[in-house]
Amino acid sequence: MFRKWQFALILLAVMTISGVGFASDPEMSVQVKIIHRALSQNAENQPSQNVDLEPSRKQLALAVNGLAAFLDKATPEVRAGWRDYLKWDDLVEQITKPDADTEVLKTVLLPFRRYRNGLEMVPFQEVRKSLQVYIQELYIHREIREADSIDHCLENLAISLARYEHQPNYEDAHRIGRQLYQLDRSVESSEEMVEPIRDRFLHPNLYGRISHRLINRMLSRVVHDEMVIDDSSDRRQTRGKATTKVHLHATLIESTQQAAIDLILEGQCRAPKTITQQGPITIHGSFVSNVNARKRIHLNKEGISFKPAEANASTSVRIHNIAADRRLMERIARRLAPRKTPEAEADVSQKTSEHVESQLNQQAESELQEANHIFMSHFRTPNQCFGTFPELMQFSTTPRALQLHARAANAWQLGAPQAPPTLNAEYDLGFALHESMIGNYSEGLFGGKKITDKQWLKCLDTLTGSEPRALWVHDRTESWSLTFSDQRPIVVHFDNSQFRITVRTKQFDIDGHSFHDPIDISSTFRIEVTKNGPVLFRVGEVSIYFVDGHNPTKSEQHLLDFIEWKFGAIMPTELYFDGLVPPTGGSLSMLRNLQPKEFGFHDGWMTIGYQLLKNRKAERIGAS
Repeated sequence: MFRKWQFALILLAVMTISGVGFASDPEMSVQVKIIHRALSQNAENQPSQNVDLEPSRKQLALAVNGLAAFLDKATPEVRAGWRDYLKWDDLVEQITKPDADTEVLKTVLLPFRRYRNGLEMVPFQEVRKSLQVYIQELYIHREIREADSIDHCLENLAISLARYEHQPNYEDAHRIGRQLYQLDRSVESSEEMVEPIRDRFLHPNLYGRISHRLINRMLSRVVHDEMVIDDSSDRRQTRGKATTKVHLHATLIESTQQAAIDLILEGQCRAPKTITQQGPITIHGSFVSNVNARKRIHLNKEGISFKPAEANASTSVRIHNIAADRRLMERIARRLAPRKTPEAEADVSQKTSEHVESQLNQQAESELQEANHIFMSHFRTPNQCFGTFPELMQFSTTPRALQLHARAANAWQLGAPQAPPTLNAEYDLGFALHESMIGNYSEGLFGGKKITDKQWLKCLDTLTGSEPRALWVHDRTESWSLTFSDQRPIVVHFDNSQFRITVRTKQFDIDGHSFHDPIDISSTFRIEVTKNGPVLFRVGEVSIYFVDGHNPTKSEQHLLDFIEWKFGAIMPTELYFDGLVPPTGGSLSMLRNLQPKEFGFHDGWMTIGYQLLKNRKAERIGAS
């Protein structure tokens, strides 16, 4: 069992390091030894084991068989197309081998991690998940076999922990996550050693907040509606015209498990002139109905759902005149009218409620279904295909704001080491994003994938609204592409009011010539907040170097110069996000009224805050 004093020793060591400041190498070495000793004392009593690949291989084989059975239901042409796309023969061959080739399996995995119609279905997802786990197990098996000792893993973990506590960074957090996963798989009863360390890094790495005021500003509107009254019942016919004027707004309901929003319609329905004919009697009247309707919306990681609207109305009916072809019948009708008025008011209230319910359902559901379609088709489904859907994604609401807590981290990755920073409550739109979110997410999204010159050009056009000359693609330009590293393809570091971004490649191609040495491409930016939005200013030049640090040959120097030219446009001296502007119409046009207030980079977090511009008319509508 893992003793409490041993874990306290580890914490004491890392706390000592964090208080040392810029520790010298001897001091760091001492702290590494302290952490290593504490880890080793626990591991001494835990028998190490070779990673048993059989369970994960069987799970993969089971998933492959399930997908095969699923594809067998398709036509021969569709089945053959999917098998060809998924490199089926290579997959089946590798899972039958006792020691599969991880490079081949990574190539097989790539088609499962693309956004293609159908890949979000369960049989495909099960193969992708099982294949990712099997590849990680193969890595661990190979590393332990090469090290020939679990102590090697403990030493690496101690170094990573000490270095991270001295200066937090995503690279060491990434190593810690993989090393903890390796220990968990290679040491029996390792939970009591691994879990306390992992738990520290399980905070959400994304926090978002949208104020009630912004939601209301986006949804609030006055709705006018005219309705022809032509109602027949119990040998009675009523005709006329009713005008409905209601205010649509939203209120947030306290909810911790999912976001809960009520759409509310409040207003009046007026019919200044109605004529009711019942046999020989004609009644001229009018009515006013005060109406209130409510429709509940829920938002969670599964999408947007809603319930039917519920409405109620209170009606006041006035009778202006009663006429009949005989005076006796007219007198009787006038005498009975007050008794019938409550019945008439109840009938009008019911019909008005039904009309308003139908109106709210019709207006809201089309927009809600469209919003849910956007959420599903642009976020949930693609991320399911990529394997990047956040492990934790929880929406909640308070009366003042809708909130999101998310954590992107799989079994061998870590979340944030501390809770998200507090956002200013006056912000109407705010986010806190930890560097681990981008690092973890990019590994699933970009790891091992190739991006071509045309795709880079399109990306910059989308971000900035323009196409940099250095990225133009035509007959006279050299074609090029880069393939991202499988691990840590994009790493960012947020601190000291700046952020640094590093792109790591494992292959670079220029006009058919391939370069396979890993290359890091880095730039540092500071940010300025203007009334038109954030502007990035590059600090210094783009840094390009081989990961192993070797001096480039003449041909390699040509490659580095080429990359510097291209990434001088991808990471320019000034970057304006003119391509990312809200639409001019619809509810999202209200985002144009947001004014940037904060863009900060501190302690691994990026914080973003926007506030609504003053809009007296909108505020009066929202308060009514």
